[in-house]
Amino acid sequence: MSSDSSVEMSDELASTLASIQEFMAESVALGSDREFSPGSPAGWHDHYETIPPPTVTVPPPMVPTIEDTRWPSRRPRLRGLSP
Repeated sequence: MSSDSSVEMSDELASTLASIQEFMAESVALGSDREFSPGSPAGWHDHYETIPPPTVTVPPPMVPTIEDTRWPSRRPRLRGLSP
């Protein structure tokens, strides 16, 4: 690594560090005015995430359509149509 690129990288790191420190100083200043959670973005202290209730699919109850719930015989029988 050349000396020039090392200087450029350290300048970039110093600039990034200064930006982070400035942001943190603003966050602390916000916290002195009102309650501030470090995990929340600035200005979102009074917002909360709502989680929707779980979706549950309940099948309708099985209701027999006729009173006779026995299995039918193998051959259907027709009543009242004898020759």
